Amino acid sequence: DVYKRQVSTQSTGISTNARMGKGGKGGATGAAAAQAASLRRGPSLFSDPSLVSIHDDLTPHTWEPINRSFFKSSPLENSAVFLLSELPMPILHMEYDWAIKKKNVRMAVWATISIITLIIELELAFNRDKLVYEKRDVCEGLKALLSFQTVMMLYYLYDMYDYMVAGAKKEWYHILYQGENPGPSPSFKHHMIPFIVEFVFIALHAPAYFDFRYWKEGSGHVKPFVSDKLGVFVFLRVYLFVRVIRDYTPVFSRRRMIYDNAHKAEGGKEIRWLTALKQVYMAHTTLVIGVLAIGSIAMLAYMIHVAERDWQPEQFGYKNCVW
Repeated sequence: DVYKRQVSTQSTGISTNARMGKGGKGGATGAAAAQAASLRRGPSLFSDPSLVSIHDDLTPHTWEPINRSFFKSSPLENSAVFLLSELPMPILHMEYDWAIKKKNVRMAVWATISIITLIIELELAFNRDKLVYEKRDVCEGLKALLSFQTVMMLYYLYDMYDYMVAGAKKEWYHILYQGENPGPSPSFKHHMIPFIVEFVFIALHAPAYFDFRYWKEGSGHVKPFVSDKLGVFVFLRVYLFVRVIRDYTPVFSRRRMIYDNAHKAEGGKEIRWLTALKQVYMAHTTLVIGVLAIGSIAMLAYMIHVAERDWQPEQFGYKNCVW
């Protein structure tokens, strides 16, 4: 509301000055009208640096999070552009949160597609008459597709961490220019451990043509070098949905307004994914328990079923695994 009132006031003033201008000032009138139209467009301010001064007097983080379609793009999605931007920090915070949310949703979509691909491949590869995983061309093609999806997810993972580093550096420079000591400059190495952990989680899958028969057991059964069953680790990618839930939780999406009210100065901790999940649990307790119970049982039962059905099919049918 404050933003709209200031924009309306400045737009009215510009239009009035344009109408009161002297003759022969058509160029000035046109420029004033263009600036008034630009002001009415709202907070997409990265396209016009001259509008930065409008926000200097606003209370920080008084706006709602950006409600922009993920099919649209913003120049500030790029880590280099974000780091070099001279827009006020409240606006950059909004753009940063929107970009991170978009990247997390994109990762979750790729995770869902990869899990569906895995399930199709495992069901096609398993021969229910012979109770063995067979090597089939269509299954190798699906595993190659899964490898492509994995590579794309690893690239998007790096892109997200690179953007997080850019956001941390922007905060560091902001504190430095205020005359305070921000400590050591952020770099990618500060995020290296969580990045490597996530990299390993996402990278686990059964590559194409790695299931060649390598050695024979005493029973005569020939084991593959890398079994299709290794693909069950693709289910670990469901952890990416935690970030999506976090980003859509009001307490997290509006956390900067909480920080503006001396939250940290009074001993409050950083609002992270755990705080967001607690809010979701308190607001939708029954739904959360139901989703966690049904979802985890269904997923873990299928993982056990896939891993054991070629060795102990009677004991490890899917219904038994669920039970």
